[in-house]
Amino acid sequence: MNFRLLNSLIAFGLFFTTSSFAAPKAPELLPSGDEIGWPEIQTIICRTESDLFDYMDGGAELYFGFNFRRLAARKYLGPNDIEMTIESFLLKSDADAYGLMSMLPIDQKMQLGDMGSYSIGTLRFIAGPYYYRIFLTGDFDHYSQQIKKAGEIAAAKIQLKGNPPPLIRLMPASDRKHEGLHFFHDYIAFKNLFFLHIKNILELTNKNNVVMGEYCNIAADIAALFLIQYPDYMKCSNAYKNAVSALFHQTDTSSLKNFYIQQLNPSKWIYIELSGSYILLGVAENHNTLMMDRMTELKANLSAFLKGR
Repeated sequence: MNFRLLNSLIAFGLFFTTSSFAAPKAPELLPSGDEIGWPEIQTIICRTESDLFDYMDGGAELYFGFNFRRLAARKYLGPNDIEMTIESFLLKSDADAYGLMSMLPIDQKMQLGDMGSYSIGTLRFIAGPYYYRIFLTGDFDHYSQQIKKAGEIAAAKIQLKGNPPPLIRLMPASDRKHEGLHFFHDYIAFKNLFFLHIKNILELTNKNNVVMGEYCNIAADIAALFLIQYPDYMKCSNAYKNAVSALFHQTDTSSLKNFYIQQLNPSKWIYIELSGSYILLGVAENHNTLMMDRMTELKANLSAFLKGR
């Protein structure tokens, strides 16, 4: 008997058992009708992309970009035919849950899970790799307290603390807009936040890790910075060549510099740099000083991060 193989199989079995046991069953993540005070009228489980497409009828692609694994949703019926829905999305990692939460602004912060927020009839929070959304179909002005109560009950059922993606710590904080920090992977999320080009010139897929920072200073200069991590240098280099060609109309990409800065029109500047398996990108409106000041910080932070590995 190959004891190395046996040990590997045992280790795999223990890992599989522990992981399966650690993930709560989908219905257990959702409050009952008795807990909410409104009767349950439907429970929905989505395990495939097709399931989620059918359930959401639009908008499902965003969740696929954050490595969707499963959705458990429950609907409740309140007075005057008001419906409340609680959704619990299981994603691949804590970083995915953080990223999905970062796609929308946080209006009213709440002490629920991690990054809890309430905005116009919708409550959201994350807990580990789970992303929760609670909303009403109807007159939410009169039932906001019911949503918040449901959020407290749901958060008490999960009680996990997540670990934000390490790359977000590299994005400079000075002059950054309130809620102007985002983490995502693919082109769908990118174009939902920012328009750079009509095509996916950065060749983003769900294999990328992207941090975006939005900046504005007292002189009304505006800038957006991106730190984009690729799986390897080759994919990063190819994306860099493609982006430089598209943005600066470079026809010969055989001998490019490792950075470019150019004023595209009187009020728009673009900076791009290739750094190993990372691309640093900056876009500025009005003047380029804000962008370059923050870019200098970002480059220093990335260098220290890589040396610390």
